[in-house]
Amino acid sequence: MNNLWKKRLNLYLKRMIKYYRYVFNDHFVIALLFLLGGISYTYSNFIKSLNVDLSYPWAKPVVIIVLLVMLQFGKVGTLIDEPDKVFLLPQEKGMREYLMKAQKRAWVSNSVIQIVVWIVLLPFIYYGVHLNLLESIILLLSQVALKIAQVNLFFIRAFEAKYQAGKYSLILNYVVPLIVYMLGLYASIYFALGITVGLILYLKSLPKNKIIQWNYLIDVEKLRLMRKYSFFNLFTDVPQVKKKAKRRKYLDWLIPKFKNVYGYLFIRAIIRNGEYSGLYIRLTVIEFIVLLFIPKFWLSLVIGMLFIYLIGFQMLPLYKYFDDNVFVHLYPLETNSKGKEFKSILLALLIINALISAIAVYIAIQNILLSGAFLALVLVESILFVYGYANLRLEKS
Repeated sequence: MNNLWKKRLNLYLKRMIKYYRYVFNDHFVIALLFLLGGISYTYSNFIKSLNVDLSYPWAKPVVIIVLLVMLQFGKVGTLIDEPDKVFLLPQEKGMREYLMKAQKRAWVSNSVIQIVVWIVLLPFIYYGVHLNLLESIILLLSQVALKIAQVNLFFIRAFEAKYQAGKYSLILNYVVPLIVYMLGLYASIYFALGITVGLILYLKSLPKNKIIQWNYLIDVEKLRLMRKYSFFNLFTDVPQVKKKAKRRKYLDWLIPKFKNVYGYLFIRAIIRNGEYSGLYIRLTVIEFIVLLFIPKFWLSLVIGMLFIYLIGFQMLPLYKYFDDNVFVHLYPLETNSKGKEFKSILLALLIINALISAIAVYIAIQNILLSGAFLALVLVESILFVYGYANLRLEKS
């Protein structure tokens, strides 16, 4: 079983590396560096504005919310597939060794995520919440212990069906962490560590059945992989992801009367397909929130231009969305109208994003002239992107 785990883990890592190459391409890495730089600069200025001698009543609730949200990140990967419940059934006793390997890997990977979050949050914990280094380390240990408890509950569920009920997830993912954070930050930080250690010991003492819940492990692993593949599918075609369309009749009022078939098809695809509409909405919302906390015009302009590029680049695959549809080739359509309609829709999406981001800039810097300059520059970039870069990409395709 040890060799089986190593073999599957190697194949899984190779597959992930292959897809990550598509995600972290040159364009995205450069854009990501600018985005992280802008966020880091804003966070640094925010920390500098705090005074260690002053009390901030809102600081502790912010830390609680951030820790609670980050506690939900990180899943357990067992790499168990559908045929295993048949072919590995005779080796069910040996599967405990296999699952122990998966559990140890989950302990390490999930703990690393929480440590990274704690490092980023540490300056705010010191200046805003006023915890010293020892108390901050105890808070980190409590956070890691809570995550380990979540991992342990997963493997308890792998053998005991009664613990698969949703109430156990609710208690361990939200109720217990809230109690730990409240006691730790408002009473004594040592209470937090004591509760989490006691929780791990309690979970360890629970009796475990010897029968593996194969269907549970298979369903959870499928869901975990599908979330990853759905993310990769935003950057490249992933065979494991099947496209699903939703009618969304309540959004019909957003569709203008198109004289051209391609115009109607493209706008309908954006509304019905969650990949494109979800991507556009998520990036726009993230941009709006980031710009709200950037008081510098030039930095806001860089972030705004970056998001215009990201949104436009991620929407380009929509051009080939209907290429596999036989009716598009059977129906007598003008081929040159396809590119024209696509570029007009793409430009409209970028203009809407530019207007929303300009509102965020105005709220942040409170200067109508600079906000107008921001809007003008991102609109120019939008036009250049659509009729320059995107036009060249479409001609090559």
